[in-house]
Formats: sequence, C-alpha cells, structure tokens
Amino acid sequence: MYCKGKPNAEVDRFLWIIQNIFTPFVQDQWLEYSGYDAEQDGAIPKKEFVVSYCDGDNSQLKAILANVNHYSANGIIANKHNTSRSSVEHLQWESDWSWI
Repeated sequence: MYCKGKPNAEVDRFLWIIQNIFTPFVQDQWLEYSGYDAEQDGAIPKKEFVVSYCDGDNSQLKAILANVNHYSANGIIANKHNTSRSSVEHLQWESDWSWI
C-alpha cells in the first residue's frame, strides 16, 4: 500500500492492515482452533473472543476506533497495554479465564 505524502496515511495503513492482514488471520485462527467458519457459521458465539493488544500509537488507536463494529462482529476485544511494560504480563493475568 503506497501512502507517502497522503494526509492520514498512517491511519489508512492501519485500516488496511486490519482489513487485509489482521482480520483474515483471526478468522483463520477461529477455523483452526474452534472449528468456526465466519462465512458459513454466521455470528461468533458470545463465549468465543480474541484479545488484541496495541501499543497506543495515535494512528493505530484511530483505526481501531473507526472499526469498533468490525471488531465486535469478529469477536475481537481491543486493548491498549501500558507502553512501558510488556503484554506478556497481561497474558499472564489472563491465563485464568474462570472469571468469564
């Protein structure tokens, strides 16, 4: 995707990544690990979800906020982790999903 010199180029780049790389990856993972096929099965069951972390780059956050409905339809929960820490700590906290 060529965006050089275009206003909001970074937001457009993140939007493109969400639509063309991230969402197909998530859908492939649904199929491989849950047997869920988005094209055939319709709505994602409420108990199924994916957690996605971002570092808080303003362009990335704008792209995510512009796609809230898309994230919801694909069972994706967007989180911003503390930029001074790693998402590994978040994953350790989330290793016990019994609270769901």
